[in-house]
Amino acid sequence: THEFELEPNSSNPVTEFARVTRSVATNKIHCAALCSRSSDCRTFSYSPASSECRMSNEEPGGLDSDGLPVYNKRRAATGSLCKRTVVTTTDGRQFCPIQQRVSDTDFQQPWSAYKTGFGDDVNYWIGLEAIHQLSSASANGVTLLVQVVTWEDSVLQYQEYSNFLVRNASSNYTMTVGPVVGKKIERSRKQVELQQRRDVFY
Repeated sequence: THEFELEPNSSNPVTEFARVTRSVATNKIHCAALCSRSSDCRTFSYSPASSECRMSNEEPGGLDSDGLPVYNKRRAATGSLCKRTVVTTTDGRQFCPIQQRVSDTDFQQPWSAYKTGFGDDVNYWIGLEAIHQLSSASANGVTLLVQVVTWEDSVLQYQEYSNFLVRNASSNYTMTVGPVVGKKIERSRKQVELQQRRDVFY
C-alpha cells in the first residue's frame, strides 16, 4: 500500500513520455487503490461524474486537464532506496553509489542486466530501475556526482551535474541532466570512443 498527497500548488508539466491509463473506479479510494497496485502509477485523478480513474506515470501535480485535483504517490526516503552504503562527502552531502569500477570486470552486459543491475561488492551497476527510483525520489532534483581516479597517478577527478533524472521503463529509461557544476573531467579520445561503442552509462 502507498500514501498519497495532494499538491495543489505544483505546476510540473506532463512530458512527452507521460502515459495516462484510464480505468473505471467506484470512488476516489478505489482509484487510489488501483494506482497503489501499479508500479508504473505515480499520480491519479478521479472524476465522480464519469467514475473515471486517470493514472499517470509522471507527476504533473496541481490539476489535470479537466480541473480535477491530482494526487501524488508519496515518495520514499532517498536513503531507503539506496542499494549501497550511502557516501557522505566532506561538505556533508550524501550520495548513493550507482556504479563502481575498480578492476577489469566486464561491463559489456545485455540490456536486461543494465535494467536490473549486476556485479559484486567491488564492481557493480545497481540497475536502471533502481536509478529511476532514486533520481525521481526528490522533489528538489538530484545531483549526479562522477568521480574518476586515474590509473597512472591515482589522482581523483570529479564532475557534478544538476537535475539528474532517469525516467521509467516506458521511456526506455531516458536520462536528462542539467548543467555541469564544479570541475570538469578531462577524458581521452580513447575513453570516449569506448563509451560510445558499448552504448551504456559509465
